[in-house]
Order: sequence, then C-alpha cells, then structure tokens
Amino acid sequence: SLEDAAYRVAPENTIRSGVGYNTYNYRINLDIDLTKSTTIYFGTDGFMSMTTQPGFTNTDALWEAQSMLTPITVPIRYSTGELPAYSSAGSNISPYVLLNYTGKTTNQHYVGKATLALAHDFSYLIKDLKLRMQGAYDNLSWKDETRYVMPELYLATGRTNWGELQRSRTHDPISPQYTNSQRQSRKYHFETTLTWDKLIAEDHRTSALVYYYMSDQQDTRDADRAGAGRRALEALPKRYQGISSRLTYGYKNTYMIDFNFGYTGSENFEPGKQFGFFPSLALGWVPTSYQWVMDNMSWLNHFKIRGSYGSVGSDRIADFRFPFMTIIGENQPVGWGSTLNGVSELQFGANNLMWEKAFKANIGIEANMLDDRLSFVVDFFNDTRENIFQRRETIPGYVGLVHSARPYGNVGSMRSYGTDGNISYTHIFNKEWNFTVRGNYTYSANEIINWEQPPTRYPYQPYNGYPLSSIRGYIATGLFTDEDDIEFSAKQSFGGFKVMPGDIKYKDINGDGVINTDDQVFLSDPTYPRLMYGFGGEMKYKDFTLGVLFKGTGKTDFYHVGYGGNGAGYVPFYNGRVGNVLTAAKDPSNRWVPMEYALENGIDPALAE
Repeated sequence: SLEDAAYRVAPENTIRSGVGYNTYNYRINLDIDLTKSTTIYFGTDGFMSMTTQPGFTNTDALWEAQSMLTPITVPIRYSTGELPAYSSAGSNISPYVLLNYTGKTTNQHYVGKATLALAHDFSYLIKDLKLRMQGAYDNLSWKDETRYVMPELYLATGRTNWGELQRSRTHDPISPQYTNSQRQSRKYHFETTLTWDKLIAEDHRTSALVYYYMSDQQDTRDADRAGAGRRALEALPKRYQGISSRLTYGYKNTYMIDFNFGYTGSENFEPGKQFGFFPSLALGWVPTSYQWVMDNMSWLNHFKIRGSYGSVGSDRIADFRFPFMTIIGENQPVGWGSTLNGVSELQFGANNLMWEKAFKANIGIEANMLDDRLSFVVDFFNDTRENIFQRRETIPGYVGLVHSARPYGNVGSMRSYGTDGNISYTHIFNKEWNFTVRGNYTYSANEIINWEQPPTRYPYQPYNGYPLSSIRGYIATGLFTDEDDIEFSAKQSFGGFKVMPGDIKYKDINGDGVINTDDQVFLSDPTYPRLMYGFGGEMKYKDFTLGVLFKGTGKTDFYHVGYGGNGAGYVPFYNGRVGNVLTAAKDPSNRWVPMEYALENGIDPALAE
C-alpha cells in the first residue's frame, strides 16, 4: 500500500523523496498430508514498512503547527526572501518549512515469522486423542535514519517609516546532521497440545486438554535502554515455560463444569520460587434444555446462566528484570566532598518475591428469543489483585539505604469491577429485505485497597480508597479581588510569582494559613473513560447494505489545561499571538475585570471588582 497523498513537497525541496508511508506484505501457507493420521504445516509471512517524514520531527508536528498558526500569523515566505517562524518551538514553525526545509527521516521496519507444525491423530489407540506440536521463529528488524537541517527563520515585527519590513531572527541555522539507530529482535517459541473429546451415551460430553510451551526472546533495545549497571543483565534472553490443562464435563447440554489450571514459570523470581499455580472453575446452567421450558416457553430459544472464579498470575511486576537480585555498582561517587569512588547498591534484591495474583469472578447471562431475532449477553465482573510489586516507602532514612536502591515488596492490592454487555435485534420482512439494530456497553472502575506510601499528616492524603491514577490538586474558591483580599487570605506562591488581584484563590484545606502540597485533595477520577458504549444497525435490500454506527464514552473527567490538555484554545492569548480567546473568556461575567478598566471601556461596573 502507498499512502502519501496528504503531503506534496515544493519544487524547491532538494530532497525529492516526499513524505509518506508504504507497506509490503507476503504470506505462504503449505499443508502436507504425510499419512492418514499425520499432517505437517509450514507457514511464513512478513510485513515491511517504509516511512518518510520531515527531518525536524514527525508529521504530527505539521498538523499541530497548522492548528496553531493562522494564515495571517506567518506567510509561506516573506517578500524579502526569508522563511518564517513565530518562535523556535516546533508548533510555531511554518508547516511549509517543516515539510520542505528540514531534511528527512526514514524508518524501515520489517517483521517476519515462520511456523512449522506437526499434527497426529492417535484415534487408532484412543478415539479422538490428538497431538499437535508447533515451533515458531519471529524476527524483527528496524533501521531509522535522520538527515536533519534547519535554515534561518525570521518573524516580521513591523515596517519602518520608509515601508521596509522589520524582521527578527527566531531560529538559528543548523548545518546538516546525521543520526541513525537500529534494532534487532528474535523469538523462539515451542508449544504442544494434547486434546481428547468424548460423547458418552448421547448425554455426557467430556473433553481434556494439556498444553505446554516454552519461549526464548532477545531484543537489542532492552540493553540499549538499560543503565550502565544493568546492560549485561538486560541483554540476556527472556525465557518462559509453563503447562496448563482444562477438563470439561457437560450433561445433556444443560449442566456444564470446566476446571482449568496453569503452572507457569518465569525468570523474574529466584530459584525455587519461579513457578506459580493458578486454578479456576467455571459453571454453566441452560434451563432452556428442559422439556418443560421448551413446551411452555417456546418464545425463549436459549437461556444460559454462567459463573466463574479463578486466579491468574503476572510476573511483569517491575520495569526491570531480576528484581530478586542485589546489584552492586563499582566506581560510584562516595559523596561528602570526596573525589574518590567506591561501591554502592544499585538495586536491593527482594528475596521474598512472589507472583502478583489476580482473583477474578464473573457472572454472565446469555439469551436468544423470538426465534433468535432478539439476543443479548450481560456480564458482571470483579477482579481483586494482590501482591502488587511496589518500592517500600515506609523505610526510615536512618536505615541508611540509598534512595534509588530501596527494596521492593509484594505490598500493593486493588480491586477492579464493572459490567459489559451487548444486545441485537434482527427483523426479516422477506427474502430481499431485513434490518438489524444492535448496541453494546462497557463500564469499569477500580479502587486502591493498599498503596505503599509514607505516613501522611492528614486523613485525606492516603491513596487507599481512591481510583488508580486519580487526580489530586487544589480547590479554587474564586479570584483575588484586591490587595486587601490577598493580605487577609492564606499565603500562596506558585512558581515564585507575586500574587496579584485577578489571580486564582485556593482553599486552605488544613487551615494552617499557607497553601502548599498539604492542601491538595482528591479532585476527580482519571481522564480515561469508565463508560464506553455504542449502537448502530444495518439495513439490507437485495444486494444493497446500509450501515450506521455511533459510539461514545462517558464517566470521563477531562482537563483542557493540564492532565492531557495543553491549554491551547482555552487559556486566553495562549502562546502569545498564536492563541485564541474563547467567547466564554470574552464575557466579562466569566473573568476578573478591574473597576478602572470597566469604567474606561464601558463594561457594567457590577461585573468589575
């Protein structure tokens, strides 16, 4: 595929390769029947992409600059020949300059996979007993190159009395530069599956599965991102292995029970504690299989109640590997004014480390009715996660540990809960005309049960009982009206700036007369949505299909300034001349107005201070 229609470089661009995103794919699948009971499969596929972008930054900056700079802020080129930029920031440089005069960046990425599988049917020994073994090799290769240059950029500030354009330089020229990076990754994976299914006397359905896997993965990026004391460890291959099994039984398609377990091993735990056991149990009941329901509730085609409870484990409990190891760094600064070097603990090992576990419970209902025209599924879930890996924050300073080497422990816990579901209805008028409407939703929330943090001074400061990543801050009570209001209010100073009339006044939560971090409280849930929903449908008439889809989010707290919002368009005169003033801010009733200014400009004095 070739995707470059959105960008057209100028004729004077000395690098004529353009900007775009091109992809190439291949796939081969081969099945061979060796015998009546043995087959071999070989498959390989690959994906290669080639991305060309401006040398200064990626194409996102082009669109950001386009949204920040109005057509009257800067031209394509000044009449005196200079190229324009409002300032040296990327979003204030003309998108025309970014596209045509900053060099280029090329990203060549390749991902390939090869799979060889052997399947054998042992029905000649035990009916329906089957074995499948499979090995796979994954390969990833990246090569990124940047050839970067920047011309002199100017901003016109006015004209002289003789009409000559006045200009100031906003960006110094940068001579051509070249940088490159490469990444290589490979993964070996082997798995084998043994399955057996049996139907006994038409009423009893049983099945069994045993699955084993092992993998070995190595990525040059792991070592590149590691610090000097960890590069040798991060360069080691990541290895995992495990075995799992599932046993199922069903009686007359009415009563069902599934038992599953996983016994998984990870390198992230010390020898003797590398494996974890994680069982689960699921039950199902289908009352529509009863003859009485079939005879008396024919409108109900299918109804099922199901529930499950079990545990799963996670070894990805830290952003580094081998957290059980203590790592000593050599040639470390001694401190206290000494110029000599010594040794220091770079990592304090957690020798009692355990798997992080999540205990999951789920109850669901499935139903089809009205000759399967109407169907719905509803699930309710609860997830309690324990042994969350956190750095110990309650160790006092007099213990003498280096702050960055404080030990970790399985001390955190939290709970997630929610519900999701979907519903659809199909109506068939005749063979040529029918329509379907459908909807879905997902609601999820969470709550911290235990979060390791130093002892707090006030009851509103602990994280326990609040959602993960909840937003905390100051509560605004209004604006300072005059100097007397500032003098007799709690003292506040942010960024070293003097408080002046019109500044925001914050609430003194603890009543100590000073606004500081002790006055920060819970403000809202995180900025990601807790509710997602959608609805739509389609109408079919002969070979014509018309579909429509609506989707939305809810239970979302969004901040236009901070926490994901940069304030552009919401802060009046944001970033100087490239900012905007919203109608809401223009309204005097929504902002602080000095009395003198109001009288001079005809603003209602009742709206002024």
